[in-house]
Amino acid sequence: ERQNPLFPGCSDKEPHTKQKQCADLKLLQYLYSNLQYPAEARTKGIQGTTIISFLVKKDGSLTDFKIKKDIGGGCGEAALETVKTMGTLDKKWIPGTEDGTPVDMPYFLPVKFKLE
Repeated sequence: ERQNPLFPGCSDKEPHTKQKQCADLKLLQYLYSNLQYPAEARTKGIQGTTIISFLVKKDGSLTDFKIKKDIGGGCGEAALETVKTMGTLDKKWIPGTEDGTPVDMPYFLPVKFKLE
């Protein structure tokens, strides 16, 4: 059985589905409280979704950050920089597992930019 990596900060006493809901929420809260909408994108009215990929190592550290999809206006770079800071948090990620064993696993994170 394969379990995807999870953002840190949720109780590991919970069943995986509850833990995943909690981790996904914390991930979004972290992302959108730290993400800066690039001035160029705001000026040009650029909106949409960028995708950032990275590798969650079996020890919970993050590496190999890449912009997989960019919408321009500096959005890809802004998303990349914010996602990179997730690797510097006090708590490491909960690594993905394959049959209960921690393994290195890629993670793809869509980052939405929407003008209010």
